[in-house]
Amino acid sequence: MPKLTKFWHSFIFMQKHLQGILPAFLSWKSVHTCHVCTKCNSYVSPEMIADIEDYGNINSGAVMFLKLSEELRHKGWSDDGVDMDADAGDSMKGADAGLDPRMKSIVFKSPENDNVLLKLLPTRCLSACSEPQTIALVGNTEKFSYQFGRIEFENLKDMATVIADYCRSKDGYSSTRTRPIGLKGRVLARIPPINGRRK
Repeated sequence: MPKLTKFWHSFIFMQKHLQGILPAFLSWKSVHTCHVCTKCNSYVSPEMIADIEDYGNINSGAVMFLKLSEELRHKGWSDDGVDMDADAGDSMKGADAGLDPRMKSIVFKSPENDNVLLKLLPTRCLSACSEPQTIALVGNTEKFSYQFGRIEFENLKDMATVIADYCRSKDGYSSTRTRPIGLKGRVLARIPPINGRRK
């Protein structure tokens, strides 16, 4: 009987202290960020000019942001019912985060897992002006980060594929051999994770 009483007390203690922990654990989100430089406007091929005119002659980088969001939706990523502050976990004020105030940030849910989120941010400048049409991909402290340059609109389908692979990966590592052919030679930087290790 004393053993049963001790067990019961232990059970009550665990239940009481796990009440606040379990909901937080179950609502855990894996958040990734894709920055698109909307200031870029100097790398425009003839094939891109018609697209830019269709979007109202805004910067080609801003058009790239809009077209990438369309490509992600086409691949099943959804921003329906996503609360930017509650789900992404932080404030994304344009002036505070270096974002383009003309455009709206988007938070997507992965088509494979609702707990995997992608913040698509219209960033005012990524300081890669010599390699314009720039996109940066950032994960958590365990993942490699990437900066891509010289991205044309025709590369955005491959970019959406790379984003999906990145969000699915544990360490975010990719090599030239494993990337889509349209992005070969377009990686400007691969930055190691903060912990300095590849698992």
